[in-house]
Amino acid sequence: MNSEDISEDSDDTEDFKDNSEELAYSLFDDFKSTDATEVYEYMEKKFNFKYNLLGNTTLHRIVLIKYLQDKKDNNENVLEYYNKLKKDPDIVLNNFEEYIKTPVNNQKLIWGFMESSDSEAEDFILSNYIHNYKHI
Repeated sequence: MNSEDISEDSDDTEDFKDNSEELAYSLFDDFKSTDATEVYEYMEKKFNFKYNLLGNTTLHRIVLIKYLQDKKDNNENVLEYYNKLKKDPDIVLNNFEEYIKTPVNNQKLIWGFMESSDSEAEDFILSNYIHNYKHI
């Protein structure tokens, strides 16, 4: 590996470092904070939001946030869609692959609130919801 390769790798690593000044935004209103946990607590208290509504893995949380963030970005009633999901999570789970992509907006809400996840559990989730998924 030459020095060019090292500098390229360090640039990639820089993209994944937590920027404490980046904001996490509530999915339901204009509340925001540099502390993602604070945003989750706010949403839970004010809107009865449960980040693990679809399941307990990080992937489930990403899919939930992606789905609701898309609704917010389209100026739709996010709380209404969230309440529908509480009654029927398959609305999203049956389209898991569509929502597994990281949202362009509000990434702090996902990556600023990491819980330990069992990668085998996430492989199981991926294999159930994504056609032809194979762990590499």
